[in-house]
Amino acid sequence: MIKRFKTFKYWIDNIVAKGLILMVMLLASSASASIQGQIVANSPTTPSVAIKTGDESATLQFDVQGAQSFRVELVVPVEGASIQLFDPQGNMVVDANDPKTQFIAGAELDAVNPLPGGIFLLPEQLQPQSGQWQAVVRFPTATYDTVVMSTVFMRSNLQVGMAVARTEYLVDEVAPLAVIILDKGLPIAGATPEFTITDPDGLNTVLTAQDNGEEADAQKADGIYSIDFLLSKPGQYKVSMAVDINTSNGIVRRTDGMMLDVKSPFIDVNDITYDKVLDSTGCVEAINAKVNLEVLEAGQFVVNLDISDSERKLLSNKNVSLPVGASVINLSYSRDELKANLNKTSQYQLTKFWVNKVDSEGIHLAALLPDHVLSTGTSYADLCRDDIEIMPEITEEPVLADGYFSGIDVSFPVFVKQSGRYQVSLKAFAADNTDLGLITFSSNLAAGDNEVMFNVSNKALVKADGPYRFVGLLVTKGRVSARLNLLGETRAYKKEQFMPVYTVVLDALQYALERSNWQTSPVTPSNNTRVGGYLRSGASIPYDYETLLTFSPEISGSHVLEAKLIIEVGESSLMMPFNTIEVFNQNKRTLDGQAVSYDDFCQSFNVCPAWDQRLGSIPTAMANNSYVVESEQLSHLVQKWVEGENNNHGIILTASPYERSYFATITSAKLEIKYAQLP
Repeated sequence: MIKRFKTFKYWIDNIVAKGLILMVMLLASSASASIQGQIVANSPTTPSVAIKTGDESATLQFDVQGAQSFRVELVVPVEGASIQLFDPQGNMVVDANDPKTQFIAGAELDAVNPLPGGIFLLPEQLQPQSGQWQAVVRFPTATYDTVVMSTVFMRSNLQVGMAVARTEYLVDEVAPLAVIILDKGLPIAGATPEFTITDPDGLNTVLTAQDNGEEADAQKADGIYSIDFLLSKPGQYKVSMAVDINTSNGIVRRTDGMMLDVKSPFIDVNDITYDKVLDSTGCVEAINAKVNLEVLEAGQFVVNLDISDSERKLLSNKNVSLPVGASVINLSYSRDELKANLNKTSQYQLTKFWVNKVDSEGIHLAALLPDHVLSTGTSYADLCRDDIEIMPEITEEPVLADGYFSGIDVSFPVFVKQSGRYQVSLKAFAADNTDLGLITFSSNLAAGDNEVMFNVSNKALVKADGPYRFVGLLVTKGRVSARLNLLGETRAYKKEQFMPVYTVVLDALQYALERSNWQTSPVTPSNNTRVGGYLRSGASIPYDYETLLTFSPEISGSHVLEAKLIIEVGESSLMMPFNTIEVFNQNKRTLDGQAVSYDDFCQSFNVCPAWDQRLGSIPTAMANNSYVVESEQLSHLVQKWVEGENNNHGIILTASPYERSYFATITSAKLEIKYAQLP
């Protein structure tokens, strides 16, 4: 809204202070004024209409085609205005008193210097008819010249727009013209978009774009319709596009357009040659290119030439100041650059050549040879190679043991000129930069390409999570050595994946916590406890049956992967819908090995707060059945037990049939823990 306010003030200031320069471009009459335009889908447009002294109305017309919705905002710089909106049939869809129309007065925007009129925000129109819509502005007789500005926002499932590589070309270049035609993001087939190209002399050429995957069109049926056009003259070319699209609501027309600026070249390219720099053994140390130019207009230029392996390319360029006349530009590609950027299999070719002119107005294309191809007769095998060459890429494979990874096997490519035994050292770091230690080993390598493998033990990897990064690689043999700062990085791992995995099953000590007959004497472990009676809710209800389970996991220093509570239910009088057994963390008292009773977990004789750290439940507990409760909360609780005995205060089982005589017997409980142990 702030941006809109600023724009409003900008328009008003310019309308009043500059005397409405824009009016000369608008259609107007002495009694009323109107202007029309087509609205581009999914892009706001700003139709305008002039108001002259003596006018009492102004009409904005705009074309809506195949829209899902649109809305209009109008800046009306006259007092006492009202707005009406009419559909293509002439029906009024928004009247002057429509409560959904919002108005922001100019005085609200600037209280110190209140502006005349204000901004009208008309309600959004859903599923509007296609055709000419009109917004009619009525106001008292105008006493000064001004302009009504509007913004129309239209939303459509049809997405149509031109696409060109650039807007600046050189004479005799071919401009690829394309239009994207989609419906809800999917290609529309069978369209026949027409491009009308008006050249600098006013001559029109009409071309139909295709989506057939042939000639200018790169891919068939992708919704991108393409055609090529030769720009044979210098000057401004106007490119207009129109397409009719069949929809369920009839034919919808979409248009678009842009200007292309075509200039005569600043430079003519006479020829491009090359030579290879060889060392004493005949290996290529560099490729030098020589470009012979004829400069037609002096200036500052950037000369560019690609060398390519058909997949990747390497650019060499030079920033030069050139006078009018003949010039020679030398460009070079070193052995190290070629090895680092191009592949090992294809021959290298000098390909695209272009020159940019740099001046106070920006950067302009001065010369272009887009399809220039000159083979250098050179490939990777012709380059001079070092005694040791390390490739910055790794292959990894985790080593599977009994349910865990005992380490990671890592390999990387190395080239050596001489066979022999080489010493290798490098450092490993975890994702959080934890130092995993120095890795050193020796390897017998044959002259040529080798794959060197080493193993990272799980004893190092359990320190922190991956990805694991290998840096500071050094490969040596006598006085010959090679270094690489970053060798590579593994995929992501969790440190627990490198810990041996074990499973332990613990029997519970069961305590019957009961307030039947107000009994408060301490209880001892029992294999026959109950759950049932009334729900703990803080009220004075003296009848309740609960079971306290305690476990003693002796697996310190381990990481709990999974915990399961196995409950055996014996006889039961619980009935639907009150036969759910709830499982809670016992967090109301520290046990410290002392005897307990029901009242130990209450605030007083009559007040027993509800359990509040739920671990899981058995939804429909039936007599003489076994049940498993597992959850993240249970696993996290057991992990706390492992980390410190002071966190282990047991688990509570409850049921709440709200009747003293209904309960279930817990005959046994076990805790199954799956855990990873540090190696």
